[in-house]
Amino acid sequence: MWPATFIKTSGTIEGLQCMISFYGLKQYNLPLLQYTGGSHFNVHIFNCYAVEIEYPLHSIPSKKSGIQTENLMCSNVNLITKSKFETEILEVALNFNAYNNSDELWEVKIDNKNLEIKDLHQVLSKEAMGKLNIDKKVGYVDVGFVKNYWKIDLVEDNGIWSFGNGWNDFARESNLSEGDICIFNNTNKKNSLRVAIFKLKDISNWNPPKGDELNKSRTCFLHICNKDSLKKGEIVLPRMFMQKYERKLGNAVKLWMADRKVWITALCVKDKCMFGLQRLLNFYSIMPESMMVFEYFGESTFYLSILGPNGVDILYDQQNKLLLEEVVMESTVQNYMSVSDSTEVHEEGIHGDEHISSEDYDIVEESLPILSREENSENKTENFSVSLKNSHFDAKSHGVYIPRSLVNFYKKWRNQKTVTLSYQGKKCPIKGNAEGKRCRLGKGWSQFISKNEFVVGQSINFQYLPNKKIMFKVTTEI
Repeated sequence: MWPATFIKTSGTIEGLQCMISFYGLKQYNLPLLQYTGGSHFNVHIFNCYAVEIEYPLHSIPSKKSGIQTENLMCSNVNLITKSKFETEILEVALNFNAYNNSDELWEVKIDNKNLEIKDLHQVLSKEAMGKLNIDKKVGYVDVGFVKNYWKIDLVEDNGIWSFGNGWNDFARESNLSEGDICIFNNTNKKNSLRVAIFKLKDISNWNPPKGDELNKSRTCFLHICNKDSLKKGEIVLPRMFMQKYERKLGNAVKLWMADRKVWITALCVKDKCMFGLQRLLNFYSIMPESMMVFEYFGESTFYLSILGPNGVDILYDQQNKLLLEEVVMESTVQNYMSVSDSTEVHEEGIHGDEHISSEDYDIVEESLPILSREENSENKTENFSVSLKNSHFDAKSHGVYIPRSLVNFYKKWRNQKTVTLSYQGKKCPIKGNAEGKRCRLGKGWSQFISKNEFVVGQSINFQYLPNKKIMFKVTTEI
């Protein structure tokens, strides 16, 4: 508990110097304050990697202990050697982890050879030259942060490209050490690269939790929305968060909101990218510079807070948030992993019940897992899975909806296109009704599931067979 003073005339909070020193806050670290009533706030502190810091395990000294608390806490200063350009380094790191969605990246792990004082350093490669769109004829590249850049010569020897004169100065001035990771990213200027640096001391200390520690974890990460992420309906998860939790994340995640809605979307662990957020972003009218704060509960489940450009949570409901842990624990990830029969959004108001259960939450978005980022943007895969529900057996030819991630696959179908399903060597024709961005397998579906004795809760997979007319091989999961 940290005491502070609220100045009404200026609307500011003062007297936090000791807290800042105790947690080692730097420029471009971000404290997030959540109002809990009275004169109290909860504080989440995010580092330049866009993830919540690991708070010290030792307790804060109290005045009753007789220790001069103020002097002790305010003397806890980070004495690690810093670059004189640290402010710019931190700014680029935060922008890269919380804001940038660029695909044009080149990652290099610094070793002793990169730090030796010599003429040539093989930091680049032929692949990197193409990926970063470097013009070889220019003969040099500018490498740096925000305002400060270093001119580094490009040297080719038998098809091998190296950094020449200028690299040593950059490595020294940015205080690079062995084990640090540099991620080079294009800027708007030709042959100009911005560098995001991940320090080894931070990477090595950011270990995955073990056993029960994972279930108790409440690590948060943030994403600052930009025009690119809003247009694509996707966000890149911070690398430091993925380093810690990727082994526990599935291909689909649940996002719980304070308005009692559950949004389900796809996650590509390999690309560290979350897809299928377009409807959520549109539903809440998210604007550029809005901030999305993801609080991880384990089991591919997040609590999502959305802060507008003014920094105020658009849905904040403290009572709902406090009860959320109980709700998450009583639900399972399988409850919400089936394909939706309707893409309509339910807009019931918030209930006034004293007790909240998982049934009080509306499922308003579902998206099937996607194997890679490229498959999401180009729809290279036409395979999908369905968990059968009661509505698939109502004999009203409602059929099953094909996921909208495959819209480029079926948008050219004429209405009433025939789709052939092959199950255990037997073929069954079904009408595929494509209308706008929606498509369902309709007439013939009831006969198909009845003939093959499928049951509610069974999961079936659809594998598209190329070089055929429109045929899917259907298999079941045991």
